[in-house]
This record gives sequence, C-alpha cells and structure tokens, in this order.
Amino acid sequence: AFFDKKFNRSPSPATKVYPFIETLNLKSMVCLTPSELKSELRSFAETKSIHIAEFDVKHNQEPFLIMSESVVSSALNFVCDKSHWPLLIFCTNGKVKTAVVVACLRKRMGWSISSIVHEYERFCEPDSNL
Repeated sequence: AFFDKKFNRSPSPATKVYPFIETLNLKSMVCLTPSELKSELRSFAETKSIHIAEFDVKHNQEPFLIMSESVVSSALNFVCDKSHWPLLIFCTNGKVKTAVVVACLRKRMGWSISSIVHEYERFCEPDSNL
C-alpha cells in the first residue's frame, strides 16, 4: 500500500508484483523478516539497484516474546534517512511488524495516537496484538 510519496508498505513482494515495484523507482527495501527473504527478491533488487536493509524485529507475543526495541529503532532510523527514499517496508504478511515500524514513523511525523492506532488496526486486524 502506498502511504506517502516516499514510503510504501506491503507483505513480502511476490514475483508477480515485481513489474509494479519497478514503477515505484525504489532506492531501498526494508525487510523486517530477513530469515524469510526469498532469493528471487534479492536477485530482483540487485538487478534494479535496490538496496535491501534487513532488520530482524522478532515476534511480539505476550508474555515472553517482545520485539527488539533497538532493532525497531534502527529500522526507523534507516526509514527516516532521506538518502534511502523512496522505499518499501515489508514483513512476511505485511501486518504486525510492518505496522509497528510504520506506527513509530507516524509518531515521529507528529500524528496523534488515535490516528496511529486507527491505521495500525486497519492493517493488522484480526492479527492485532496492540
């Protein structure tokens, strides 16, 4: 989903959407599930000179598993660096992990908490762990 001229979000891109991804003229992709990154996507990105930044944010399942705050912060810092724009943020399903990074980005952009939660829920239901 296109959510800004600089930022896009999606599930892990399937081969059939590569032609669409080309139209975005991406400089970077932010992968939040690097262990599941497909070799076809790596090859596609390499041929199009798209940098793939990998941040393993882990799962967020109470009570014992929580996302790494430092990794989420590193991903957010990468996303906010204008030299990487335009970019695509994705995880396996394009839901919770992507939504957390986007929510943090929205907070940095000055969005209200209610607007951030509304967008998070729109992209994550019924998987929401908010």
